[in-house]
Amino acid sequence: MSSVGSPSSSFLSERYVKNHSTTHEDDKDNHIALLLLILGICIPCIWILNWIICRNSSNKSARQYAKNSGILQLIEIGIFIVGTIIFFAGEAILVKNLTSSKTTEEDNS
Repeated sequence: MSSVGSPSSSFLSERYVKNHSTTHEDDKDNHIALLLLILGICIPCIWILNWIICRNSSNKSARQYAKNSGILQLIEIGIFIVGTIIFFAGEAILVKNLTSSKTTEEDNS
């Protein structure tokens, strides 16, 4: 008896094709997530895109890359906020010192 035409044989081949295509799609998600994570180093706003696209992926690695992208984006925003505060605080101190030195020079004259 040949098992080529049997129902169990076609079921197994359909299952193999389904699992194989799912694995291919998972690999594709993994590659996209990794690529966007690396590109995000040069263009940080891409990390948000990576998080949005890959956070619900069926691939565990792709989800981890998306999570890392989200964390890196939050760190980048925090650094930007702290840097902005330091910049403006330093500018205010500099302006205050310049104006106080001008008034002491005028008082000495």
